[in-house]
Amino acid sequence: MYVMKIVQQFVIVIMKEVLHVWSAFSQRKVSEGMIGSFSLNNSQKGSKKNKSIKQALSDLDYNVFGTAHSVPGLSPYKLLPLLVVSVFCSEIIIMFALHLFPALPTITEAFVDATMLLVILSPTFYFFHYRPLVAHYIQRKNIIDQLVESEEQLDLTLDAVNDGLWDWDFKAESIYFSPRWERMLGYEPGSIEPKVSSWDALIHLSDKKKVFRDLDDHLLGKSEYFESEYRMKTKYGDWRWILTRGKVVTRDLENTPLRAVGTNTDIHSRKVAEEGLQQREKDIRRLSWQLIESSEVESKRLAQDLHDDFGQLLTALKLGVEMIQNHQIKEEDELQFHCARLLGTVDRMAASLSHVCDNLRPVMLDDIGLIATLKWFVKDMEQQAGTVKINLESPADQKRLPPDVELVCFRICQEAINNALKHAAPTEINVKFRFGSKTATILISDNGKGFDLKKLKASETSHWGFGLLGMNERAAAVDGYVGIDSTPGKGTRVEVVLPVFID
Repeated sequence: MYVMKIVQQFVIVIMKEVLHVWSAFSQRKVSEGMIGSFSLNNSQKGSKKNKSIKQALSDLDYNVFGTAHSVPGLSPYKLLPLLVVSVFCSEIIIMFALHLFPALPTITEAFVDATMLLVILSPTFYFFHYRPLVAHYIQRKNIIDQLVESEEQLDLTLDAVNDGLWDWDFKAESIYFSPRWERMLGYEPGSIEPKVSSWDALIHLSDKKKVFRDLDDHLLGKSEYFESEYRMKTKYGDWRWILTRGKVVTRDLENTPLRAVGTNTDIHSRKVAEEGLQQREKDIRRLSWQLIESSEVESKRLAQDLHDDFGQLLTALKLGVEMIQNHQIKEEDELQFHCARLLGTVDRMAASLSHVCDNLRPVMLDDIGLIATLKWFVKDMEQQAGTVKINLESPADQKRLPPDVELVCFRICQEAINNALKHAAPTEINVKFRFGSKTATILISDNGKGFDLKKLKASETSHWGFGLLGMNERAAAVDGYVGIDSTPGKGTRVEVVLPVFID
């Protein structure tokens, strides 16, 4: 009877342990089921005490002998029958063995019973309970570690590619935005309400129609993926270009979307670069057209000059030569007079030819340099303008610049002065040169009527716009740049900076 009481107590202990195992096993199953949504739930609640999966699982580490708060993972449905059968068989073996011997004192019989039970159950517990529990625990732990590693790799990948994650639950009418998704727009994690309406409110009005058309096409199954580029409003009020890509991952039997996941990518820098490239291509087309138009205008002007000046002079020269050839001049004095007149006609032809050549490209630029050529040009433009004063300020001892830089300087000054005289109605124009060790700076300013620079750049037909574009292209050809500053009623200021290397 005493032995049976001991067995009963042992069975009670075993049953308590089994119940403890069952409770802890249920806790682990629930915890493992929450792994996929652990971070999601914490982020949606805006909790500042988020735990990583590793921290959550560390609370579930199980001591095989039952001193911790979780389990190794072996199913209690297998563990409970195994324990019962082990105890039952062991006790039968012990009782049968005791009946083979003569009657023993109660204390001795109890001691032998307990000893034999320990001897039988120890290897049974080790081989059929402890070893399977440890093996199963290690297997489950390795799986969890792989899940943790996969999540860490996903987080690192999303951080590396600058992407934010979103997870849309259609049934719950909620959407999860990852911290990176919110920081992309300047918001703190958790500050954007997890609703589709919050995302909708941030989309640029001009882009909404296209975005939701693309989204509807995917939700209806017309496209395999959802992908759209659009602008979103940041916390600071400006707009950033975002690329959203995603896919419906769960549908019901009626093909209704239940869940969709995807990413947001910040493509603002790329879009700005693309817009700059498109504007550049547009400028090149405009410049090409300007070059064609300028070539036609220059050809027309050259033809007019040749016709008006050279045509008349050549006609007069021909008539004079014919008079001499036909001996229509009898007196020596009259002959000398006509010869002098003809020589004067030749001189005027030479001057006209020189003027035409200088307009095409000043020969003196190669002979006497930039400053001297500009002085000649300024004096000539003053004579043509009449009431406009043009001032040229430059260092007296300036050395010659590289030929290509001198030509660019002259053409930009020529264009800026011509544009000012034609469109700004100034009374004074100032041209200043400043030379450094590595750069040459030209400042061209006037006190004319000025203009709105933004409207000018948007204009397709403005001559000033073509002129500015031409000056920019000339400066860019030698790695320089042109800056324009103008205000209606306050004149215009052109700054040209060109790299130079003077020995």
